[in-house]
This record gives sequence, structure tokens and C-alpha cells, in this order.
Amino acid sequence: MLFFHRRLFFLLCFASFALANTEIVNFEASDQINVHISDDHNWHVLSPGANEKSFNVQPAPFGTRMNVVCSSPQELLSKAPNCPNEIWIKLDLDHPDWKSYTKFTLRISWPGSSPADFGMNIFNPEATASRFTGKPISPPARTRVKFARIRVVDAGIFSPLSGVTEVRPVPFMVILEPLYFGLIPASIVPFLWVLLPTLFVSIIVAPYANAFLSGIAAAARRELTGKEE
Repeated sequence: MLFFHRRLFFLLCFASFALANTEIVNFEASDQINVHISDDHNWHVLSPGANEKSFNVQPAPFGTRMNVVCSSPQELLSKAPNCPNEIWIKLDLDHPDWKSYTKFTLRISWPGSSPADFGMNIFNPEATASRFTGKPISPPARTRVKFARIRVVDAGIFSPLSGVTEVRPVPFMVILEPLYFGLIPASIVPFLWVLLPTLFVSIIVAPYANAFLSGIAAAARRELTGKEE
């Protein structure tokens, strides 16, 4: 029975990977010097109660190195993100509901029918201000707010079942979650509350079930042996 549950768990995992791809980055929510970032851009924000958001981004051409995507002189001089191959997201880790957590995970999921490679980088306000217009806050303050930069590159391999022959914007979902004990994403906790008792019961019941089935098998063997004699 325990073996059955393990198989079911892994089958569910592999089924999800067959339907979609996932990219994950874990990071620590440490205090940093706060900097006022330019308001010229309407920042996408992830926070408790609104910790996931969907996007459609045009990927950079196939073969483009990730480190040069959206890094031309014109784009680096821009006061706000305006490159079509990337998005920037503000991560509101100062929210009271997340204050007790020190580690977080940022996850991207996109359909297997959209071939793409993703690059994710997490920046503090000072580093973000060096990329966009920013200025120190007076009096000085500290914050746990981070900024995520997500870039997309065409992977160049189309699914034969999709019928797609041209590069289209890649649909994807971005999810920000705190990590319990620094390891377990918050969305997994309800599943664990169901899985762990089931596994515990399986471990307790398995020896009795094995003994019962072994008895039936032994009885069947004795009956077969008697008939042959």
C-alpha cells in the first residue's frame, strides 16, 4: 500500500511536468537599504492575497544569449522597463502577512507547447535603482522589498501537436510563495496535511495486509498442491 501511494505521488508529479515546464529560484528576504525607484513604470506587484500573476511575453530570437537579452545601450538608459522580451516584478516582502518568513520561492510555469528558456534574477532596491532612475530615501530606511527580472528566449523546438510554426508570445504564470522551514512552499502544505496521515496509516496497516495476503497465498498453494497429488 505504501508502494502504491509512492507510485501515485510520482505519477502525479511526472504528469504535471509532461503538461508544463517550471523554473524556480529560491532567495532570502534580508533587510536592505531602501531606495525610491522611479514611478515612470507601473510596477507589477506580488504580495499575499495576490501572489500569482499571468503574463504573455514575446521571447527573444532563438540562439540569443540570456545575458544580452534586453541589455542594449538604449534599454539600459531607459527609466522604466520597456523591452518586449522581459518583465520586472516588485516583490512586496514587507507585507505584515509575510514578515515572519525569511525565505521565499519564485516559480514560473509555462505550457510545454510553448518552447522557451527563462532567466530569473532577484535584485534589491539599490541594484534596481542603478538600472532605473532612483534616489535615496531621507531619512534612511530599510526594506525587504525585492525586484524580480524575468527574461524569455525562444527555445526553437515546436511541439508537432501544437500546429504552431511561428514564434508567438509565451504565456506563463509567476507565483511567489514563502517557504516553511526554509524548504516547503506554502501551496504544498495542504497537500502534505493529506499525504502524511495517509502514509502513516499505510505504514501501520501494511504489515497486517502483507500477512493477510501471504496467508491467502499459502492457502492457495496448499490447495493446488493437494489437487496435484
